[in-house]
Amino acid sequence: MLALLQLLLLLSMFLRQLLRLLLVNLFQLLLFRFIRWLLRDALVILLLFGLEFLALIDLLYLEFLLLLLIFLVLFGVARVWSGDVFRWRKILYMDRGA
Repeated sequence: MLALLQLLLLLSMFLRQLLRLLLVNLFQLLLFRFIRWLLRDALVILLLFGLEFLALIDLLYLEFLLLLLIFLVLFGVARVWSGDVFRWRKILYMDRGA
């Protein structure tokens, strides 16, 4: 009877150790899955920040381009083509009219 009780205690100890090993493995899998989830979320956040940065660069580029066009109009660069260039062409082609 005592031998049977010791055998049952030994078997229960073996089963407890086996369950603890399984729990450790499950905990490691859960931990790795949680870490993978955190890394995936961090990657998505970094990707979103990168897209926001690209949109900001595009807006700054367009703002700079519009500012350059405004300065060109203010300084009269747009009037060059409508001014003296066409008058010189009229002078150059005066003898071809006859």
